[in-house]
Amino acid sequence: MQGNRELIDSMAGGSAKVLTQVLKLIDNHDLYGSVAYPKRHTQKDISDIYRLCLATHGVFTNVALQEPFGLTVIEVSARANSNHSKTNDRKQRS
Repeated sequence: MQGNRELIDSMAGGSAKVLTQVLKLIDNHDLYGSVAYPKRHTQKDISDIYRLCLATHGVFTNVALQEPFGLTVIEVSARANSNHSKTNDRKQRS
């Protein structure tokens, strides 16, 4: 999840550098169609993004220069484990 941003050229130096590196990696490994990096998202969209990763067996990454508390890990775990538990419960009952 790249976060909300404006034009790359108007971003702070460190942020622009990280985004440019990510885009180059996508290009170097021809990952077009395999990755998503929305330019904007709302707080409401985040749960749907986590669910999409789970449903498509994808990998969620949060490229950040620093994540002091680990909130992303907690959010993903809470949503993914909750959803995963419900799916496993249904499979076990069948």
